Amino acid sequence: MKNYRPVSNIPIISKLIEKIVSSRILQHLAFNNLHTNFQSAYKKHHSTESALLRVANDILRYIDNKKSVLLILLDLSAAFDTIDHDILLARAHSRFGIDGKALYWLNAYLKNRTQTVSIDNNKATPSPLKYGVPQGSVLGPLLFTMYTAPVADIAERHGVNYHLYADDTQLYVPLDNTLETASYQKESIEKCVVEIADWMNSNKLKSIAYVSNRTTILRILA
Repeated sequence: MKNYRPVSNIPIISKLIEKIVSSRILQHLAFNNLHTNFQSAYKKHHSTESALLRVANDILRYIDNKKSVLLILLDLSAAFDTIDHDILLARAHSRFGIDGKALYWLNAYLKNRTQTVSIDNNKATPSPLKYGVPQGSVLGPLLFTMYTAPVADIAERHGVNYHLYADDTQLYVPLDNTLETASYQKESIEKCVVEIADWMNSNKLKSIAYVSNRTTILRILA
């Protein structure tokens, strides 16, 4: 096993409170139009189906117009475990407008957690959890999508089509028939991937490589 991922032992009352907080945050995001445009995870009326339908429909439309498609699939490694609490709280405030008591509550929710290992009734000394959102929590996945929202900004800045589902990212561009235009489109998506990798590295996420065992590159011919 490459990754022993602990599941948080969260009391029922805590899960109930998290559900209320999650509902309030989702209402806030929807009312103020703060959702990432093409993020299908942990969002009402969205799912893996909506992500698949959009990406497949876009690709089929390009093929119908005699254009090949370059598709890059990115997958983060242990993404939920590496979230920096201070960066998340700053982003919740600056990008999503969460402040006051709500921000103070999130700070208390994330920080001062500990973890321990117990084997045959032998328990290790608890160690502080400085990074990550609680595994198995109600609120953790939503906080993760807020943390990674800038990935969409990078794709849009490079003119690259994208769709996100939690820690999975699909990037794709049509390749025109002219060599010059196709070369420009290929260069755009390459620069986009490099900038996303740099962003992940600076935000304490495990950086992706342009070609790795967690990155798939497909060229779909018209």
